[in-house]
Amino acid sequence: MKLLATLCALRVPVVFFLCASLCSLWLFAFAEEPARGLAALKVPDGFTVEVAAPPEMSSYPMFMEFDHQGRLFIAESSGKNTKGKDTPTYPECMILMLEDTDKDGVFDKRTVFADKLSLPMGVLWYRGAIYCASPPDFFRFEDTDGDGVADKKDVILTGWNVLNTASLHGPFLGPDGYMYLTHGRHGYNITTPDGLHYEGQAARIWRCKPDGTKLERFCGGGFDNPVELVWLDNGDMIGTMTYFTEPRQGQRDALNHWVEGGVYPKPHEVIDEFVRTGDLMPSLTKFSRIAPAGLMVYRGANFGDEYKGNLFSAQFNPHRVQRHIFKSGSETGSSYTSEDSDFLSSTDPDFHPTDAIEDADGTVLVSDTGGWYVDACPISRVAKPEIRGSIYRVRKIAGARQKDGWGSKLNIPKASTKKLISLLGDPRLHVREAALEQLVLVSANDESSVQSLREAFEESCLTRRAMGGFIITYPDDDHSETIKNLIEASRRSENLASALVQVGTPRALTALREIGLAQSVPELRQLTAELLGTVRDADAVKVLIPLLNDSFPGVRRVAAASLGRLRAKEAVAPLLRAADSGNDRFLEHAITFALIQINDQEPLRAALSAENPAARKAAFIALDQLKSDKLTAEHALAFLNSDSEDLRKTGLWVASRHPDWADRVLASLQEKVNAPDFAPETAEGIGEVILAYAQYGNVQQFMAHVAGDDAAPAARRLFMLDAIEKMNLNPLPEPILQSVGKSLQSGDESIRYRAATLIAARSIGSFDEQLLALADNANETPALRISALGAVQTRAPELNDARFAFLAGNLSEKTDPAVRLSAGKVIGHAKLTNDQLRALADAHLPKADALTFPALLDAFKNGADEAVGNSLVKSLSNAAIAPSMIPGGLDALLATYPDSVKLAAAPLRAQIEAEEKARLEKLAAIEPLIGKGDVGRGRHLFFNEKIACSTCHTVGAEGGTVGPDLTTIGAIRSGHDLLEAILFPNASFVPGYESMRISAKDPEFGGDVEYVGVIGEQTADAVLLRQNAKDSVRISRKDITAMDQAPNSIMPQGLDTGMTQEQLLDLLAFLQSLNNEQWLLPERRETAKAAH
Repeated sequence: MKLLATLCALRVPVVFFLCASLCSLWLFAFAEEPARGLAALKVPDGFTVEVAAPPEMSSYPMFMEFDHQGRLFIAESSGKNTKGKDTPTYPECMILMLEDTDKDGVFDKRTVFADKLSLPMGVLWYRGAIYCASPPDFFRFEDTDGDGVADKKDVILTGWNVLNTASLHGPFLGPDGYMYLTHGRHGYNITTPDGLHYEGQAARIWRCKPDGTKLERFCGGGFDNPVELVWLDNGDMIGTMTYFTEPRQGQRDALNHWVEGGVYPKPHEVIDEFVRTGDLMPSLTKFSRIAPAGLMVYRGANFGDEYKGNLFSAQFNPHRVQRHIFKSGSETGSSYTSEDSDFLSSTDPDFHPTDAIEDADGTVLVSDTGGWYVDACPISRVAKPEIRGSIYRVRKIAGARQKDGWGSKLNIPKASTKKLISLLGDPRLHVREAALEQLVLVSANDESSVQSLREAFEESCLTRRAMGGFIITYPDDDHSETIKNLIEASRRSENLASALVQVGTPRALTALREIGLAQSVPELRQLTAELLGTVRDADAVKVLIPLLNDSFPGVRRVAAASLGRLRAKEAVAPLLRAADSGNDRFLEHAITFALIQINDQEPLRAALSAENPAARKAAFIALDQLKSDKLTAEHALAFLNSDSEDLRKTGLWVASRHPDWADRVLASLQEKVNAPDFAPETAEGIGEVILAYAQYGNVQQFMAHVAGDDAAPAARRLFMLDAIEKMNLNPLPEPILQSVGKSLQSGDESIRYRAATLIAARSIGSFDEQLLALADNANETPALRISALGAVQTRAPELNDARFAFLAGNLSEKTDPAVRLSAGKVIGHAKLTNDQLRALADAHLPKADALTFPALLDAFKNGADEAVGNSLVKSLSNAAIAPSMIPGGLDALLATYPDSVKLAAAPLRAQIEAEEKARLEKLAAIEPLIGKGDVGRGRHLFFNEKIACSTCHTVGAEGGTVGPDLTTIGAIRSGHDLLEAILFPNASFVPGYESMRISAKDPEFGGDVEYVGVIGEQTADAVLLRQNAKDSVRISRKDITAMDQAPNSIMPQGLDTGMTQEQLLDLLAFLQSLNNEQWLLPERRETAKAAH
């Protein structure tokens, strides 16, 4: 009775509310409860999963690390979504230490080892201390009194900017004894203890000594978030990362093969910070938006030999851990491909794996951080800190059981050098690691120990070679014991190489050089060459040069890289001879980067006329990057006129970096653009050169001629109009403006439309009369007319009655979604009369759909007329879109209206409260039915004109690009998450698609103009803001007065209100079907189209 009385007082439709509630109860009664936690986990046959640490031990684990006693250290979140920049101000995270006191495989003792941390994004145990990246700092924590709590805290390095979790991660210990860190594209300003200073904005992989000295930027690029690093046995570094591309065609994240000096995608202005060797480096394994986090190499015994050397990555979004088998061969050059498969997966939408680590018994621990996180890479749109995480253990049921996996009976700290050396080949991973650490410590100042290391290194290498040869010579014999000895010798030789380079004395490096580089095993030659280069062993030059001709590409690549680090001028000629025209980007990079580092320009100039095209290319790029005066426009022309597509492409890239070559290069550009077979889709390099030269009058004349040439093919003119829009000149030169005006009068509608959008994007005010004539011409398409009105709006915000009626007439659901959204935007930004506002409220707002509803409401902001306000309130009460979907809320919309209007809106406020409650109940009611919709009908809804999802979102090659690519959304979002995203679009934003609000001065007429949209492109001089599927604006940075995140997503709220429950389930079914690359297969696509 109390509920009924409350509803009556709020004037809420009681019958509807009760029906909805009863419906929800009925659905819950018959719905099957989805599996959660452990019950939802799936692993391959023969494996099992168990809880290793319940939520009481670790509620929000992120990253894990063991010490040499088997204590588990965990980077633990607070479970709060503190905004990244605020985390140092509110340090509420911690590092936990868990112990398994009764050795039953379940951790039962919990100690807070360190607290008051911003966001610990990695933990490493090294020499009795925990190292941790907690941005902006890199810390060392030590427990000096043995009570399990750190009482010593040192800041090793600081200065990495914090934005969100795409910040500082690590550290990770490399085989060279350096600590490696990763940091996202958010800037840094670092001064090291030894006086080095680094400043920049790009994403980077870093390395330094454990005390913070010898800090180096190893590689980097325009990507967003590098996370964890591991090393293969040959010394190659592999890592997880996000955003090697803007999401498209179902791809975004990757595993990368990181190499020194490599510049990796995505393309971004920060790439200008780097020395380049040509194209951006390729990604190794490409994923959809999986948000990969932790990474490990399996080296234990429990899983069996077929798993040794495999990588396992924890993937947050698709609720899984994947297995990666790396392969090399002639088709991969000096890098790899990977064979990927799900190893552990979950049907629980709140299972979010963040790390995987090998325990001493060969089992694997997987951390699940729970449901708290939504800040920067939301798998769920609503934070659920009440759903806590756990740590799980994956075990092979019939697998080997390792005894004393931690070597607790060995007393490693007191072991002799001989004993420690023998343990480097031990089958127990953590024993080997502890022995290596101790061996380096005792050998650092002991020449007799170094001699023992040398003798053991030589012996293990000989054993490794002999055992391998024996297996090849006698293939039919039983080699089980031989293989065991071979594996032990391999482990020992690799760990001894690592020990020798970490000891680092002249005798140790001599042993490594003389023995390691002479081995027949390519993996060991490669590892040795890598280690010697890292420590810049000058005596290695003579033995590294012959390795440029090694039969194994990886050895050639690492030899080249090390020679570059050594600045060996005698290596220039051999490096140029080693340049290979094959398709090995990693070897090409290593050779070119080495030539740049060595910086001996005379032989490079001579190589520009070499017979070997790969040598010419390497020399050309190296001289360009060295800003050499030995490079001329004539050299560029030779490349531009080459028969080789690769050399022509290189010529364009280098030419774009030399505006002073414009006069000499222009003729070649004109020839290419005017060629009969000119294709804009393959002319990106030509466009870059044109834009680089756009400051010169002769280039401007060329651009103006092409854009305004009525006899030219439309594709050529559109290509040049695209280039004009991107010009970093403001105002545009007069010849360019004349060509734009001429394009407005073109007989081709596509050219007129492109000219109008260019004018709008550049805020050009000199064509208003022509644009208004186009807008008033009933023979033009609605899209062009609306675009023309939008282009003049900042200068002529009023609409006469005819233009208002035209725009309003294009708000119908029968109109193309992008067109009606543009019409709604123009109306919303117009300065309407009170009569027009009342007409909009009375006749159009009640019928507005989710696309146009938010846009039309903009017209009523800052209003003060009582009659208009009352019409607005009445309209909202009867609108097809629920008033709870008002962007910013009802009170903000009515803030400037008289009190009488606000009072009249009281019943509307009650209605909104009831709608919000019903919305939550709708989420709860529909969730159990997810998966029962029809994929074909759902596809029809996605692409039809009413719901219009495809206006902003891409699936495969179809759809718009304003919103996130949904090609593989079913692989990374559960049905629950998808439903939340539709019902609550403002709950969180997908990174890269945040709505931004920019205030800028009008470049021609002064005064501030406010724009809202998604940033589509940024340069040093301008920001391109995509306002919807058809409209964008290019804003000069010098005109920007303020820029911040808008409170509301550009994804419309209330989409669900325009659908029946059956339609919503169908749409969800279609989105869930977009699972990995399978959706792109022709047979799947054709089936869906047939259903459509």
